[in-house]
Amino acid sequence: MLDHLEDKERVQYICKVMYESQQIPVFLLDANREIEFAMPSSFECAPWVHNLNEPLSEITKSSNRENNSNGNGPTSTVPIVRTTNFLENYIILHLPSDNSNGGSIVIGPSLYAQPTEDNVASLMRDHEVPLKFQEQWLKYYRSLTVLNKMRLYHTAMLLYSLVTGKTLTLSELLLDSRILAYKQLPSG
Repeated sequence: MLDHLEDKERVQYICKVMYESQQIPVFLLDANREIEFAMPSSFECAPWVHNLNEPLSEITKSSNRENNSNGNGPTSTVPIVRTTNFLENYIILHLPSDNSNGGSIVIGPSLYAQPTEDNVASLMRDHEVPLKFQEQWLKYYRSLTVLNKMRLYHTAMLLYSLVTGKTLTLSELLLDSRILAYKQLPSG
C-alpha cells in the first residue's frame, strides 16, 4: 500500500500522523535541507538557535555524509537517531531521491529525561553560556517531549514502516544510530 512515496500529500500526511501520535515536532525538509512543512506550524526554537533551518540542515547534512561514506552507495533510507551536544534527540529519515525530491523527515527535538537545573547549569558551562540565560534554557527543555530510548527507537521504526511499507528490526535501526558530533551554535 505504501510501497513508495509518490506525492507531497502522502509525506505531509505521515508527518501529521507522527506529530499527532508522539507530540514531537516533525519537519519535512526539501533536497536543499530547507523546511518545506512543519508540525506544529509554529515551534519555539532552542535559545541558542536563531534560525531553525540551521540545526536541521546540519543534522541532515552530517547524517547524509555518513551514509554516503559508508560504502553502501546511495543514501540509506533507514532512520538515524541522533543526540546533539545539547541532549536533544532527533530521528532523521532521508527520503529516496527519486521520490519527494530527495528530502528528509526530521522528528525532534525530544529528550530521554528532563534535565535538572544542575544539569542545565553544567551544560551551559560546557558551552560557555552565561548563567543569566538559565531560566530561558530551562523553559526550553521543559517544553520538550520526553521519550525513553526504546520508545524513540520504536518511533523511528514506525516512521520507516509508514514511509516504506516495510518492517525494520531494532538491530537494523541500531546499526545506523550514531551520536551526532553537533557543531556548537552561538548562544544569544
